[in-house]
Amino acid sequence: MVRPGGLVAAAGINRYASLFEHTAFAHLDRPALQDGIGRILATGSHDGKKGFTEKHFHTGPELEAEMREAGFTDTRVYGVEGPVRALLKATEQHTGESLTGSRMFASAPAAARMAEPYPDLLAASSHLLAVGRN
Repeated sequence: MVRPGGLVAAAGINRYASLFEHTAFAHLDRPALQDGIGRILATGSHDGKKGFTEKHFHTGPELEAEMREAGFTDTRVYGVEGPVRALLKATEQHTGESLTGSRMFASAPAAARMAEPYPDLLAASSHLLAVGRN
């Protein structure tokens, strides 16, 4: 139960997360995968086939609107990873080396914080966190 005036959080998967993930893993040469990701990009919906649950993938504005429609105020949506996660994942995937402890890894939180004031950059984060008050 949430107390009146309490803070509420909701997590979402960004509509572009599959595109980022499959680009990082170099899977986009597969036409069937392109079709599935194309449907997610166009509709935000995944049908629950091919190894992932049935899910709606949000945009930042959609998630914020859902919070407001549910009656929450002072809503704000944050990009959890910021714009660097896909780059880190792709670099690790293709070099075979962990970037943990690298300057690139250390720069990721700074990039996420710098992106926060710019709603357009929500699209660059694979996961979203919406907060609001009830």
